[in-house]
Amino acid sequence: MNEKRKELLTGRARFLWICLVMTALLLMPGCGKKNEYNETSIRILKKGRIENEIIESFGMNYYDAGELRKMLEETVQEYNAGTGEKDRVVLKEVKVEKETADVVLEFQSFSDYAAFNKVDFFCGKISEAILAGFDMRVNLISPDGERAGEEELKSMTDKSIVILSEPVMVEPLQDIEYVSANVEYLDKRHARVSGDSEGLAYIVLKK
Repeated sequence: MNEKRKELLTGRARFLWICLVMTALLLMPGCGKKNEYNETSIRILKKGRIENEIIESFGMNYYDAGELRKMLEETVQEYNAGTGEKDRVVLKEVKVEKETADVVLEFQSFSDYAAFNKVDFFCGKISEAILAGFDMRVNLISPDGERAGEEELKSMTDKSIVILSEPVMVEPLQDIEYVSANVEYLDKRHARVSGDSEGLAYIVLKK
């Protein structure tokens, strides 16, 4: 495989190409939660688990099945082997319809999601985010237009927060209380990070 192909097949795009071919070889029954907004999303689950549904359109004519099958095995096995546990990342669902891939992955923790995708991602208490070194100098706004800054954020140490760097839908378990300027509030359980976002996005939850 040439260097151009290796560059293209990195991170999430690489995994999606793998899933497209694997679906053509073996149709898997659907088992993921319905994505009502029909877009790539991150769901916060119980016990710290993270579910990532990836919905993207891709062509099928650039890579052969053999290459992608091999890369699927390498991607999943290599990550899990590196952690010493076989199920830190689990592929739950793969569907392809009219060259649109719908892939569901489950991660045992936010740290696994960040490491697997090589992105910034945190989900936990604000106090833990502060200890982890995340910058709290951010302007927040509530659905009702109430504003909060660094001082107010640092006073909410027992509340949960999601911090991320990707343009993606976020579906938390608790209601959303504040979002940063680069996040669009959709409803109490859905927020979308802007595709034009620069820097980290912040979503503060009510609990």
